[in-house]
Amino acid sequence: MDVKEKKIIDAVSKVLSLQTNEIDLNTNSDNCLKWDSLAQINIIISLEKIFNKKVKTSEINNLKSIKNLIKYF
Repeated sequence: MDVKEKKIIDAVSKVLSLQTNEIDLNTNSDNCLKWDSLAQINIIISLEKIFNKKVKTSEINNLKSIKNLIKYF
């Protein structure tokens, strides 16, 4: 796992109140009950701060998986 992946998984686990070992590259909003629409916004806000990169509103819906978050950031 590289540094970017670790930062993303750490941020998502914090927002979702899960252990980092409960999240992997296949985790997404469909297979994680805690990943709802509010969590989605909080994940994006958290990652925007970490990576100092603004997410366009039109992109938010495409970032509902760990894999897509890694690709984007």
